[in-house]
Amino acid sequence: MRRYLQLIVSMWLFLSCVVPVSAAEWVYIVHEGDTLWDFSIKNLKNSGRWQDLQKINGIKNPKKMQPGTRIRVPLAWVKEAPVEALVVAILGNASLTLIDSSVKPVIVGSRIHLGDQLNVGHASSLSVKFADGSIITLYEGSAVRFNHLSQFGDSGMVDTRLRLEKGRVDTRAIPAKGDGSRFEIQTPSAITAVRGTKFRTTVVGTDDVSRIEVIEGKVAVKGQSRTRNIAAGFGTRVSPGQVPIAPQKLLAAPKLKTVPDVIRELNWSLGWHKLVRSKGYRIELSKRDDFVVVLWNRVTENRQTTLPEVPDGSYYVRIRGIDHLGIEGLAVIARLQLDVHPQPPLQLKPLNEKVIRGGLPYFNGHNLLMLARTACRYLLQKVFQGPCS
Repeated sequence: MRRYLQLIVSMWLFLSCVVPVSAAEWVYIVHEGDTLWDFSIKNLKNSGRWQDLQKINGIKNPKKMQPGTRIRVPLAWVKEAPVEALVVAILGNASLTLIDSSVKPVIVGSRIHLGDQLNVGHASSLSVKFADGSIITLYEGSAVRFNHLSQFGDSGMVDTRLRLEKGRVDTRAIPAKGDGSRFEIQTPSAITAVRGTKFRTTVVGTDDVSRIEVIEGKVAVKGQSRTRNIAAGFGTRVSPGQVPIAPQKLLAAPKLKTVPDVIRELNWSLGWHKLVRSKGYRIELSKRDDFVVVLWNRVTENRQTTLPEVPDGSYYVRIRGIDHLGIEGLAVIARLQLDVHPQPPLQLKPLNEKVIRGGLPYFNGHNLLMLARTACRYLLQKVFQGPCS
């Protein structure tokens, strides 16, 4: 009987330090100077597990490990520490409701912690960067709560879980670095889980319907205990209490009509060709080609639009179609160079604070000509709807 009990105890001890191949784990690559003891203190919940690691990995000398050696570490043993998210760009206004219910305005550099909620104001947008380098862009009227922000030791594996209450979010998720990597967006009607991809999530506040559109990679969308894998170039829609609909092919990117190298016409219209199955179009304007913030956004049923009043300079426009389910398609992006606001004429004579008698002041002729042409274009467009050369 005693020998039987000893055998049971021995088997229990053995199994307690053996990890099944299918268990979630972190594979660490040994660097010069690493010791198993130092590694365990830094990364494990219980540093005394270093002996178990030695047995699991068959390490002969835990004080002098060969660089390049791969160590299997059960993820359940690794420290999970809270991490912050960071606001990296903002246009307009937004507020951050902290876990203690206090509210503060958001600026570039604002730090977001577990339990905080971000609310984006009217005509505003912002981007948030996470510990693994993943980035989300939120648009006007969006509200998102940060339900989980953590990292497993020095593994690079980050667990990020958000809840989008309403609004729109674009996600650029970094590829997973291990079994512990996780990026999940929950909405009132669905849960999206990814492991490195670009996708969009929208929640309409009136009915809590979620729409997910995948640009790169794939996304697992779960609703009412049913999961659908949505591949790049497809989207789905999830209503509260319903399963995700079958993947829908995204509309192709619209084809733009001719865009001049430099736009000098006031109220110039940007046009594009009709998309089959499109019920509308979304147009966005940004100073950056990655659209981390959006200056202007419009949804229209027309196939052309005038641009908003913005300073001269270089911009990027993004246009995509919207189908009958409200699922948005692939986008076309074009660079626009605006030069519709001429510089005021430069006075050459008299000099500043000087007086001229018996003559007329001199101005820079090029600026005067540009000003005259602009005035001519404006009047003709307003009155006669005609061009001015």
